[in-house]
Amino acid sequence: MDSICNPCSRRNCVSKLTHWCSDCEDGLCEKCLNDHKVMKMTQSHRIVDISEIPAANLKLLSIPQCERHPDCREDFLCLDHDVICCHACIKSDHNDCKNVSNVNGLSKGASKSELFIANMQTSQEVRDSMNKITEERQSVKENVTKQQQRIKMEIANTKSKFMEHINNLEKVLIHELTNIEKDNRMLIEEEMTDLRKTIKEVEEDENTLQFVADHGSESQLFTLLTKRRKKHDNILKMLKKNTTNV
Repeated sequence: MDSICNPCSRRNCVSKLTHWCSDCEDGLCEKCLNDHKVMKMTQSHRIVDISEIPAANLKLLSIPQCERHPDCREDFLCLDHDVICCHACIKSDHNDCKNVSNVNGLSKGASKSELFIANMQTSQEVRDSMNKITEERQSVKENVTKQQQRIKMEIANTKSKFMEHINNLEKVLIHELTNIEKDNRMLIEEEMTDLRKTIKEVEEDENTLQFVADHGSESQLFTLLTKRRKKHDNILKMLKKNTTNV
């Protein structure tokens, strides 16, 4: 996000932005902020002090630009291909598509839409399920360790009775047991690492969605929800697979 006031920039002036208007998607300086507050059309707009926005989240408020056409905004949704794109993409790639709509129209009410609510609910359910699976994996890991200790004790007791024979048997059993424990532990730790990573991603996505819902525009929220739909579908598939294997 630029650190200059957008309205002033359009007047070919330079002034430092101090506030952000979520409805206009504009950064405002103190003067433009005062103008914003007195104008009837903008009195009810959602405005936040830029200092209250974490630096890491500032880029989320930037107007979404097309990766292929950096000078163009992503203002359109092609329902035929389920993709957000700019007007240049529409002309070049979606000229024959029948279901193309403007994001601004579709995004009205996005913060209260079933898509947003369902997305947040899904995020919560995914996090809860991931945490449950992590706890179960930890329990399995502990049980594997306990089983190893129990078997070692049994081997030691048998060794005292059969001495030479059990010495050879002990080496074989310990070797096999160590390999089994190692394989199981590594597998579980890999799963737990993936789960923790996914949990972190889900939490970041949830925080991002909530932040954009609170401070971004409806079109920004709708765009973000649309872009992350497939990602959440993949997470749900992974969750279903892990739940089945528990």
